[in-house]
Amino acid sequence: TIGSSVVFPTRHHFLGTKTSNQAINNNTTNLVTWDVDVYSSWDSGTSKGLDLTNNYWVCPETGYYWLYFMHRLTDGDDAGGGQIWNLTKNQTITASAQSTVTNNLFGNLVDEDTAYISNASNGQVCQLSSGDIIRFYCTNNHGTSESIQAGSDGWYQTKFGGYILR
Repeated sequence: TIGSSVVFPTRHHFLGTKTSNQAINNNTTNLVTWDVDVYSSWDSGTSKGLDLTNNYWVCPETGYYWLYFMHRLTDGDDAGGGQIWNLTKNQTITASAQSTVTNNLFGNLVDEDTAYISNASNGQVCQLSSGDIIRFYCTNNHGTSESIQAGSDGWYQTKFGGYILR
């Protein structure tokens, strides 16, 4: 930050967020949808970058990237099970798939039965090639249908972003 203005890096970066909640039925895996590209250095109109229509990110350049996500599923303390969040590379998962996900870049499992978790996050350095397609999925095993939370007042409860390191 310089003065009162925010300065973004000139290399590839993106951040997708939700402005509305997304329903996730019990015992399903769903592609997380994105409503807003908060900032991006690469226009998806060039077939690279964050694609809000198809809800994935296309790697613009071969290199090492820091990819990260933050997420919130409605409180599942009153039900059994948990939630699984995964980033996949060049893989599509059907809604009927369960927690066994192969070829995922990384993810995490959150069990809200023992303690309320307002938000959880994860991030990792990944080696990617130009054209790799990265998708973000949520599996709900709470025993009840839940909702991926959006946010308000500029604070997004679910987001997906990244930037190139080299």
